[in-house]
Amino acid sequence: MASEIGGIYMGANSFADDPSLVVEFIAESLEHLDGIDNNLFEYERNPDDAELIDSIFRAIHSVKGASGFLGLDEINKLAHRLETLLDQLRKGKRSPSGDVMDVLFSGCDLLRTLIEEISQQLDKEMELDVGHREDQLASIMSTLNQLIDSSEQNRGKTKAKKDKSSAKKKAGGYEISKEMLRDFQLESLEHLETCDAALIELDKNRKDKEAINNFFRAIHTIKGTAAYVGQEEISSLSHALEFVLELVRRKDACKISDKVLDLAFQTVDALRTMVNDLEDENARETAKELKDKLVTVKKEMEKEADNESKDHEEEPSSTDPLGIFKNAATQHIDTTRTCVARIEEKKGFEAPEVDMLFRAAHSLKSSANYMGFESIVKECSVLEELLDDIKKGDMPFGAAIVDMMNDTIDSIEKELGSVAAADMGDGEGPDGTGRDKGDESSKRKDTTNSEVQQKSGKETKVPTSAQVPKTMRIDQSLLDVFMNLVGELIVSRNALGHVQRQLTQGEVQLGEAIKGLQKATQTITRISDEMQRSVMEMRMVPVRNVFQKFPRIVRDISRKTGKKVDLIFQGEDTEIDKAIAEDIGDPLVHIIRNSMDHGIEAPEVRVKKGKPETGTIILKAYHEGNYIIIDVIDDGAGINPDAVLNKAIENGMISQSQAEGMSKEEIFNLIFMPGFSTAKEVTDISGRGVGMDVVRTNLAKLKGNVRVTSEIDQGTHVRLEVPLTLALVEAMLVGAGGNTYAIPVESIKETLKISASDVNTLMKKKAITHRGKVIGLELLSHLLNISRNGDGVKGNGEMPVLIIQAANETMGIAVEKLYRKEEIVIKPLADYLAGLPGIAGASILGDGQTILILEPNELISMGTEN
Repeated sequence: MASEIGGIYMGANSFADDPSLVVEFIAESLEHLDGIDNNLFEYERNPDDAELIDSIFRAIHSVKGASGFLGLDEINKLAHRLETLLDQLRKGKRSPSGDVMDVLFSGCDLLRTLIEEISQQLDKEMELDVGHREDQLASIMSTLNQLIDSSEQNRGKTKAKKDKSSAKKKAGGYEISKEMLRDFQLESLEHLETCDAALIELDKNRKDKEAINNFFRAIHTIKGTAAYVGQEEISSLSHALEFVLELVRRKDACKISDKVLDLAFQTVDALRTMVNDLEDENARETAKELKDKLVTVKKEMEKEADNESKDHEEEPSSTDPLGIFKNAATQHIDTTRTCVARIEEKKGFEAPEVDMLFRAAHSLKSSANYMGFESIVKECSVLEELLDDIKKGDMPFGAAIVDMMNDTIDSIEKELGSVAAADMGDGEGPDGTGRDKGDESSKRKDTTNSEVQQKSGKETKVPTSAQVPKTMRIDQSLLDVFMNLVGELIVSRNALGHVQRQLTQGEVQLGEAIKGLQKATQTITRISDEMQRSVMEMRMVPVRNVFQKFPRIVRDISRKTGKKVDLIFQGEDTEIDKAIAEDIGDPLVHIIRNSMDHGIEAPEVRVKKGKPETGTIILKAYHEGNYIIIDVIDDGAGINPDAVLNKAIENGMISQSQAEGMSKEEIFNLIFMPGFSTAKEVTDISGRGVGMDVVRTNLAKLKGNVRVTSEIDQGTHVRLEVPLTLALVEAMLVGAGGNTYAIPVESIKETLKISASDVNTLMKKKAITHRGKVIGLELLSHLLNISRNGDGVKGNGEMPVLIIQAANETMGIAVEKLYRKEEIVIKPLADYLAGLPGIAGASILGDGQTILILEPNELISMGTEN
């Protein structure tokens, strides 16, 4: 299906034979899209904020560029149209109306979904396919095209003559200086020379793919740079020509005809005239005519390609990423040689040549770094440093400096030659391995399978080695601290080794050796504690990363329900473990949706109640002990405890007798029961009785808790309590069935010892009275179904009992022994043990003993079932 609609993931420009590039694309693109919803939401409220729209534009532009490089056609097209619409907003050609913002939100959502699905399909070794997204993609693209076209038509009707006498212009909210325009002209003229050379080669050989790629890259660069400096006509004409050449480049069915070639030459000439004289009105008129011709030719070529594809199965082409790199690198090297020649001719360092030389070196370094060629990166860095000194005025002109430049460029060219030789020959790169030693993961794969798959017309499967890693940014200073601690640890290790050698060789008395061991142990203990804190700091991320998705949710529900809501964040910089941050999002989504649907009233209802027509939802985060607390507070209708109680009885969740005497807190806890809902009808927002059950279940997995307080017509307060980290836990070590287990201390409310006379039997279940309340009692050995070695009360003996509380429920658990409290490291269980009921993980004690860590919430559930 993917090939039928253009191949969203691996189209004609497939890089599946080098999946590391796709992996890097996924990680970078998701990073660019991170927070874009929040930025769109803020922009909708503050449409005059140029920085916001520029930030959104840059993120989409980056995704567009990377997806185009990898041949991810449909992602590239969607990003391109989003970019065009954003550009219209940036330049004031349209206002951020509701329709515009809706399609931007939807388009960015789909963009993120498509990229995430690449990740999922890579992980599962699935064929890369997007058939199930075809209708959604077509709908969004259609809306984008309509909005963009309507803006262009309106602009054509109302466009006034612009004042072009000033050398300074505004483009996208920033000033374009004379120097920037001059740089643009110099660069563009060089790129146009590349275009001419490529067209001449194409005239000789109409299937010369290298010439087509050289032309395409040059015209693409002109288009992007022209748009950046506000030269819209040049950008638009380049874009039209780029579309035609893209058809030639990607579709074998499209042969470059004499007509297309002549039109390309004419367009390049027109672009050269426009670049030389940015104020030439005649050239602009010619450009409009050429643009119309290019649009006509493009349609003819598409029709021709469609006709040919019916008679011949289209054979997908492939462009080797290494080949693209070599072509681009050769172009950058030519630019550096030209600049050095000009410098030598002028006998001085002038800004245009130095700046152009620096940009070429920097671009080449970036590309080489992306491909993993460390030797080329180093040589480019040398050239950059030299040019940086020249720009600062620290390096006067001289023949020796020019020679140094030429020598460095020669070295770069030599390294590039090694790369080319490796590609043509034995597969060895500059270090004899096919890639620089620093990037083993980016070694080129054997293309035999890829070629076979292309000939068979099947989609490529990406190997499991391309699984997308979970990544996070870490402050450099934190890494520095950690490395210093590692250094201290090595010193302490050596000290232990020294004491061991002294003891072995009899060089020291036992008392002195013990003192040495004690000192080393104390030092290692201190270092390990500091390393633990350091690693925990690295894992911490601001809760802002979790909160940033909610403005979008509130906005969407507001538009659907007609409710007005202000979402207020407090404590956004509060830090939380990244693992918890990833899992806390879903519970918060359900709480926010319920607050919007059931809590906040319609504007007219609020006015009748004497409230402001705009409701308020506060998301507040702060630390409390070893927990992070997240409060969700609204000023809506509140929860009616009588309605909750009646609904629970009606649904058979509790009996009438159970309902009697229930506290308000206990009644509110009923909303977390599976299937509970007071909604009269199910909507796409809520009402299915699933959301709040998900909240409690997910919180329990995080070793957290949720509490609800509410007052009718005043609002509701949902409090989430989550431990700061899941990596370490303070636990009580207990004995049962002859084994040792760990129970998290945070769930233990109290420990006590009871006698046989304290145990009562109610409805065939054991129970005890504790602080005036009757609570259930279970033997740990019974719950875990293990052999018992006397964890029941015998005669006049006493039995240790832990009073544990989780998910707002309390139970007593009887054990054989209480040992001690200890901080333990949580280790996940192996896959075949992961489903054991009541077990959260495992840990290793100081004596080497492996123990199981119990899950209090599951223990209570198991006890309730018993």
